[in-house]
Amino acid sequence: MKNKKIFIIAAIFILALASLWSSNLSFTKSFEGSISDKSTNFIKPLTDFFYSITDPITSYNKIDDIKAGNIELRSKIAELEVSNIQLQEKISLLESFTNINSSQFESKSIVTANVIIKDLMFNRKILQLDRGSKNDVTTGMVVVGQSGALVGIITSLYEDYSYVTLINDAKSSVPIFLQSTQQTGALQGNNGPINIDFISADNSIKTGESIITSSLGNIIPAGIPVGRIYEIDDASELFLTITVEPFEDLNNITIVNIIKD
Repeated sequence: MKNKKIFIIAAIFILALASLWSSNLSFTKSFEGSISDKSTNFIKPLTDFFYSITDPITSYNKIDDIKAGNIELRSKIAELEVSNIQLQEKISLLESFTNINSSQFESKSIVTANVIIKDLMFNRKILQLDRGSKNDVTTGMVVVGQSGALVGIITSLYEDYSYVTLINDAKSSVPIFLQSTQQTGALQGNNGPINIDFISADNSIKTGESIITSSLGNIIPAGIPVGRIYEIDDASELFLTITVEPFEDLNNITIVNIIKD
């Protein structure tokens, strides 16, 4: 009987402990939930405030990145535009050369010559060719490049070879004609850039204009392509200072054509 009472008391004690533990667990969870809610209510405004400050900074950095990207794209576009202009000029030049070769000299007698020696020192712009008097070459004959553009004039002659004074030599002076403005002038070499003299300052000449030879003075045939106007200086009150870019690369000539007619 005594043992039965002890068993009942022990069972009641165990149930009381289980009930107490269960109530404590529920309280703990409730307390933790309350703390979590309160911490969320406290932290969320702080995080919102932090993002409200950092977002504009992040957005500003993104704007800087976009601006830098736009500048880079504009630079590439500018480079492409320059390349496009250069390609268009080359196409135009090749078309001009095609027209020259097909029609300009088809009725003329031409002697092809190789360049033996290049005398391109600062005070001389002369080529020696492997054609001379035995090839019916004479002084005063016009020499053009493979494209058909003017290179120079035969100035010295021997039986087996001859010399060409290039159009950029200081002693070279060639009468020329500006196609679009119908103006005449003199193409004057100066051992470097080639200039056009005697063009009045009141002429509306533009860069890129094509230049051909003139028959003025019966020095050379008319209509031979020379080059394009590269730069114009109107500082003088009387005459323009015009720089010409020749169609032929005068520093890299290996084969030329001598016009015999």
